[in-house]
Amino acid sequence: MITIQQAFQTLRQLTSEVRGVRWVSSHPGPLSSSGPQPDGVVTLGLDERQIALLVKILSSGEPRFIAQGSSILKRVVDTGGGYPLLVAPFIAARGRSLCRELGVGFADLAGNARIAWDGLLIDRWGRDNPRREERILRNLLGTKATWVIRILLDDPERRWTLSELSERSRVSIGMVHRVVRRLANEGFAEMQRGATGLVRPGELLDAWAEVYRHTDHTMVGYHCPLRDQESILDRLKELPEGGYALTMGAGAFMIAPFVRSDDVYMYIRDEAVPIIRALDLTPVEFGGNVSLLRPSDPGVFMGVQRIRGLSVVSNVQLYLDLYHYPARGREQADHVRDKMMGM
Repeated sequence: MITIQQAFQTLRQLTSEVRGVRWVSSHPGPLSSSGPQPDGVVTLGLDERQIALLVKILSSGEPRFIAQGSSILKRVVDTGGGYPLLVAPFIAARGRSLCRELGVGFADLAGNARIAWDGLLIDRWGRDNPRREERILRNLLGTKATWVIRILLDDPERRWTLSELSERSRVSIGMVHRVVRRLANEGFAEMQRGATGLVRPGELLDAWAEVYRHTDHTMVGYHCPLRDQESILDRLKELPEGGYALTMGAGAFMIAPFVRSDDVYMYIRDEAVPIIRALDLTPVEFGGNVSLLRPSDPGVFMGVQRIRGLSVVSNVQLYLDLYHYPARGREQADHVRDKMMGM
């Protein structure tokens, strides 16, 4: 937990860099003996005016703490005026977006801040702590946790009981409860009357996409004598369903065509031999037109779709795979999201 003096020091440094702003005073709260109170008040001089920043210290920049602190400060503002300002050790991108949505200012000890009130504007971005953020997200997005998250993202408007999520994801109820609680702490979900639903599914998908890499799976490239993608896909229709799932450009071509691609990427469940034989594949080190991916997580097959006689990964998995793919993958991912996902 940071101290009010640390918060004052951070704010003094921020405001000292803004021309025309002078530090008048700072003192710890409370302002009165009753009602919600700030942890401190900073008075700044701006031209001929003085403005008051009502400071609330947060032990964490997680969204649930931001929501709680914002609620307290807004009640203080309604009583006596001033500008609500949250100060935390670190506030990540999701927290910053929430602050703007709630209409409160923020500052963190890393130097990120947004104060926009009565002629004063301080807007400093980019002083992230990416290692910490990625560690948090990777912890949240462990393999079995993502099985639960896949179910939630697949139907983001639905509210689920723990037993329903457990049954659909094949994860124990205890694990489901831990995942849901962590999602709620991060501001992605809410639990009400025994049911769980996503609050910001698009932000959750974005957070996952940032740390997900399709290169985490084992991939082998092959040459197929069938030169165009459509011929390869037609040959795949002759195989029994269930042994593979198309992804990348071939998957996007089936779901929401946008960028033309001749390469075919697919996840394989068990033996690759039937697919190798059906497509007459020859392994190559570079320049192949078919890639078989052995998944590190069987969750890639959750929600597989059957489209025109072919198996295709879920829209969520397709978005994740395309997001960091270099050949216009981000554009294809955004197109799939806009057309098919509604997030």
